[in-house]
Amino acid sequence: MLAAPVASVMDSRLRERQRIAAEVARRLTEYGCRDDPARVRAEVARELGITDPRALPGRNEIDAALSAHLALFGPAGQVAKLERLRRAAIEAMEALSLFDPRLVGPVLDGHAGPGSIVEIHLHADDPDQVVLWLSERGVPASRGQHRIRLDVDTETRVPAYGFSADGIAMSLVLLPERNRHLSPIDRISGRPMKRGTLEQVRRLVGAT
Repeated sequence: MLAAPVASVMDSRLRERQRIAAEVARRLTEYGCRDDPARVRAEVARELGITDPRALPGRNEIDAALSAHLALFGPAGQVAKLERLRRAAIEAMEALSLFDPRLVGPVLDGHAGPGSIVEIHLHADDPDQVVLWLSERGVPASRGQHRIRLDVDTETRVPAYGFSADGIAMSLVLLPERNRHLSPIDRISGRPMKRGTLEQVRRLVGAT
């Protein structure tokens, strides 16, 4: 006799999760990867007064909402723009090969929107190495910090450098050497973050 009410509650929770995921997708598409999904999800939940973690969408649900949003509202030439961003990433990664670069975020997973930037993880224990590299090449980069979970138990702030190349915004996030082959943890799924090597990104461009 309780089956119907339980099903109704589950349907209501599913609709709520889908509604939150759709709003997170909309904001991520507008803001680009300057705002990470975990922060945007928390922002939406706070505005809606939702405190139950079970009502929050997971990474797969947000990714599905992003795909649906871009399919419905994505600007004309979306595929061409994504390829342009990926080619810019390849050029930057080739130049930054010393730091074993990894592409992350919407440009890698194909959910890049109008505000998306090319985000690349670099690896070195000495931030001055990156500063010197940028300085020697006359790249006017802004310096900041990026919050990231290096592993399941460690969330910290790491150096980040932002600049523009041919009208495309770039963000270089510097991780310790030990993270060359150890992906940071996605703050929504709790799983290792998806990252692409130079060769993997080249294959993505070849497939478009």
